[in-house]
Amino acid sequence: MGTDASGGTSSQALANGLETATRGAPRRPAVWQWVVSPLADNDRDGHTGDELHGFIRANVSGSKMPLAFSLKPYDPWGKFHLVSWARPVRSPGHWIAAYGWVSNYNNLNDQARTYYTDSSRDEGGGTGKYWDPTRHIAEMINVHTRVFVW
Repeated sequence: MGTDASGGTSSQALANGLETATRGAPRRPAVWQWVVSPLADNDRDGHTGDELHGFIRANVSGSKMPLAFSLKPYDPWGKFHLVSWARPVRSPGHWIAAYGWVSNYNNLNDQARTYYTDSSRDEGGGTGKYWDPTRHIAEMINVHTRVFVW
């Protein structure tokens, strides 16, 4: 995945690694290509959670493919944190793999959820399957890299 000497993996390096690792895989759609996309407020409603939820729904339900998010899992000064991390940690960033969703997105509540896997037991988090409100995950992406891999 192109992890550097300090333990970091850029979004483009992850996309390139996933491209190589999944090429020819039986579950990968024939026209699939891993890309890095900005998380933006394209509809100009003041929110990015709805945009992220749309990408998750399209990828998971349409293409049957996961997404990768780089974020600060539990920034001591952050507004939100991943449920998979029990306590604050100063982290340069952490990747999670989103594989599912539930509910329709509404900026007024947190019913829309993103299901993801985390493998951070040795870094201060947990390893397993979790979910968080999609709005929270979008905010954590926005305060970190503002991009995701799909």
